[in-house]
Amino acid sequence: ENPEDFLIPDPPKPVSQELELS
Repeated sequence: ENPEDFLIPDPPKPVSQELELS
């Protein structure tokens, strides 16, 4: 029920790192 939970871009963060590693 916390708006901060959905506000924090946790999933997009790791995805960006994987793209950079490729």
